[in-house]
Amino acid sequence: MGHLPLPRRVLFILVVVNQYLTSGASMNLFKSVVVCVAVISIGGCDSSSPTVVELPESEDSTARESTFIPVGSSPNHASDKAPQGTQTEAIIGQPVYKILSSAEWQQVLAAQELAGFGIDLTDGFIHLSSGDQVKKIAQLYFDGRNDLMLISIDGGSLREALRWEKSLDDALFPHVYGTVPMGAVIDAVPLRLGTDGKHQFPF
Repeated sequence: MGHLPLPRRVLFILVVVNQYLTSGASMNLFKSVVVCVAVISIGGCDSSSPTVVELPESEDSTARESTFIPVGSSPNHASDKAPQGTQTEAIIGQPVYKILSSAEWQQVLAAQELAGFGIDLTDGFIHLSSGDQVKKIAQLYFDGRNDLMLISIDGGSLREALRWEKSLDDALFPHVYGTVPMGAVIDAVPLRLGTDGKHQFPF
């Protein structure tokens, strides 16, 4: 029996370290170095009955990976994309609104989806509004009209297709990139003018 000469001890350390580095188990490098030091400190290896040191198997690197799923999407739609914008998590689940003429609403019913009209088709997305914004939109763009429908939409069900982006007065408005299915429509009610000439909203 005899102790390994110092050069062979160093070589032993390098071989073990190299083994774990090349096997991808770099997280166990510290453990292997500690074992090497322990082997040297107890006097090396027995040449007639070599010591076998077992180390824990390295963890599967894929088990440590995490999957990022954007807010408002499901795992089966995690790769869905929409143009870059700012998504407001706080409004998910709250309704957003679209003002349509009665004739446009009939087209939506026939198609069973809202694909947009007029400026929506020009801009490439459907303009919607929050509860506070839709009253101002009615005043600015639909003043005096008595043939309108107020469409309530479940914004949360639209997932990543719904983006909040700067629009009128740099305020964030909801925009839909794609279409709004009928399943996302909560309600549709006539938007009539009151005696004061202003549209009467149900909220």
